[in-house]
Amino acid sequence: MGVGASKQSLKRTFTILIEGLQNALTHSLHSGDRPYYGLSIAYLNAQVDMLILSLADGRHVEKVKGLVKDLNSLPADELKEHYRMTMNNGKMSEKGGAGLGLITMVMRSKDGMHIKSHVIEGETHLLSSKLSAS
Repeated sequence: MGVGASKQSLKRTFTILIEGLQNALTHSLHSGDRPYYGLSIAYLNAQVDMLILSLADGRHVEKVKGLVKDLNSLPADELKEHYRMTMNNGKMSEKGGAGLGLITMVMRSKDGMHIKSHVIEGETHLLSSKLSAS
């Protein structure tokens, strides 16, 4: 991201990567103590495109896709208020998250989060999240 990347673009990129990789590490399917996840980063024309991959249990995929769809539909001011409300309500999932990572990723990305899933086998899905920062 060297030449031409603004300080703001770098901060957005690192925030998205930290949150995205933390989500992938926490929520990906594991083999023993090793999670299955991946990352691809491309920098072109002052834009950073990130693709975060993880293997997910199919029982949770539609819920995550619905959450992302809802977050993408919110105007910036409502998204920021939703972040504040979520942070202050104290509700946590069984894995210890409140959804702030997803909200942060959508807030910091250029065009929201584009999420897709592909059935690998049975209830195992490959979940891909594409985000951009500029």
